[in-house]
Amino acid sequence: MIRIWKLTIVAMLLVAATALVTTRAVSQEQPSSEEMAEAMKKWMEMGTPGDEHAFLMKRVGKWTTHYRMWMGGPGSEVVESDGKSEITSILGGRWLQEKTSGVMMGMPHEGFGLTGYDKFRKQFRTIWLDNMSTTIYAFNGHLDKTGRILTTYGEMDEPMTGHIAKMARFVTTIKSDDEFLIEAYDIVLGDNAKVMEIIYQRVK
Repeated sequence: MIRIWKLTIVAMLLVAATALVTTRAVSQEQPSSEEMAEAMKKWMEMGTPGDEHAFLMKRVGKWTTHYRMWMGGPGSEVVESDGKSEITSILGGRWLQEKTSGVMMGMPHEGFGLTGYDKFRKQFRTIWLDNMSTTIYAFNGHLDKTGRILTTYGEMDEPMTGHIAKMARFVTTIKSDDEFLIEAYDIVLGDNAKVMEIIYQRVK
């Protein structure tokens, strides 16, 4: 672990130095030692996990999942299914890696996601892939003042209707250390048009 940490620091310093030198090369000026030190300090600061990462790490563990989906939109018949999830910390506590499995609409379902916090852009970022699609979903958002509700927005395609890049909202609510809820809303249908929810309960 110590070796990986040292390699990460070296890589960050090299990136910072390269970025500064490249910028100065365009203007044909050489960066001073003070500028180099300041650039490296900034890169170190942006690359070091903070409170937002600590918030995410509380989700590390094994979970059971219960899905409820309204395939025809709000008010339609609900489809329910169960699964499991394993969430791990990777890259020195900078990212959550999630792997899910279960049954969805009567078919085996597998998913893979990464969630982290971008200190430079000051926003949470999530990407998601699964075996029922050939695309990558990306969502960005923020934590509310209570520190328990994370809201992200992103684009999703709808093959059944041909709709490309429709906006969706995902709301993650931390109920306790052992339970959290994810709700998905189809913004095209309305702000409160919930089309899916997943209840996570920790396996003890």
